Amino acid sequence: MLNPPASLATLAAFQRFLGLPNDSPSDEAVRQWAALGAASALLELATRRRLLPLRARLAHRVPRSDRSELLLRADLLELYSLSDGDGQLIPLGSVVMICEGVLHRLDGVFWDGDSGVQVDGLWGWHPLPEQAWQIRDSLQASLSAGAELAQVADADAPQADGLARFQVGQLLRLDDELAWVLAVDATQNRLRLLRSARGTTAQAHASGAPLAVYQPPADLHLACLRLAAWCYRQPDQSAWEAAPLGDDLVRYVRLSV
Repeated sequence: MLNPPASLATLAAFQRFLGLPNDSPSDEAVRQWAALGAASALLELATRRRLLPLRARLAHRVPRSDRSELLLRADLLELYSLSDGDGQLIPLGSVVMICEGVLHRLDGVFWDGDSGVQVDGLWGWHPLPEQAWQIRDSLQASLSAGAELAQVADADAPQADGLARFQVGQLLRLDDELAWVLAVDATQNRLRLLRSARGTTAQAHASGAPLAVYQPPADLHLACLRLAAWCYRQPDQSAWEAAPLGDDLVRYVRLSV
């Protein structure tokens, strides 16, 4: 099958939402994936937020009128490193996020943005960042940087929502690397992964390394399913841009820079 698109929901969750069998013909599965990808993209456009984590290094200019605070260009889930306009590293212990999207220096030094402050991090938005990743299992054998198959203890154990522990289209985290689940072999308890996902780099992972699944906010996950259902039922993809987003999304819109 084709690689699944970046989506806030999996195909299994979508098929259950629609009341469809999980063995849909391949052409229908492709249509369903397309609807999920479109719905997720529409939600990101509507909220002006990155709703799926992305590792990136972003340059930030600091206005000469106010060098006391650094306004981030996007939502930041995790900060990995900072460097000033001269390329000198800024100790992470000397900064704090005082509100959404604003970094404040605790050492009394102004930000030097003539050449751009470089912010390396995991970008994305989640109302409860500490709950964004849920550990589901651990590697049962070491995983080299070039391997595609990950051995787990139980690939399809049912979860509280009734769906399997691992599903095609899930975004996994192994240490600092992200990967997409491309296939689940419940018999051999193996996952086929698309490595180096979302701007991360493939790494070697030791046996016992935890496998965490990204958990989007529950209401945005539901919004994705509803939008995808609307898109799936349209005869022409050109109509997808007119999808009904709903007024309840207003509270998620990013208002800062």
